[in-house]
Amino acid sequence: MSVPSFNRVIVVNNTSRQAIIPTKTRLITAFIELRQTDGQWRAVALLRAPIGTNKNAVLHAGELWQFIVPGPAKGRPVKARLALGAVDGTIYSQPFEMNVDPLSASQTVDCWLARIRPAKSDHGPVIATADK
Repeated sequence: MSVPSFNRVIVVNNTSRQAIIPTKTRLITAFIELRQTDGQWRAVALLRAPIGTNKNAVLHAGELWQFIVPGPAKGRPVKARLALGAVDGTIYSQPFEMNVDPLSASQTVDCWLARIRPAKSDHGPVIATADK
């Protein structure tokens, strides 16, 4: 059994509008996408974060969501990003590096979500960032 590592993926809304995020069975779902050798992004795993309500989630102006995404401590380092579906489009995180176990068959990743308000102004005027 390998020890997991954790990636902290931050989604920031420093716009003046809110983003409506659909929920299903009390979960926010997103995709983990990996950059392929041809430069294209491909969804490889479904990410699920508990939200505690069946109502649509709202990423308010000035709010920050922090997803804590587990992954294997060892494996092949790859460029990844989070793709979060909103009612009016998809929100992508900045690319970040994570390890991928090529032998893992798991296509669903459970993660944790923290909602933080207000976002710091130094997070920038982008809607998503990521780091490890």
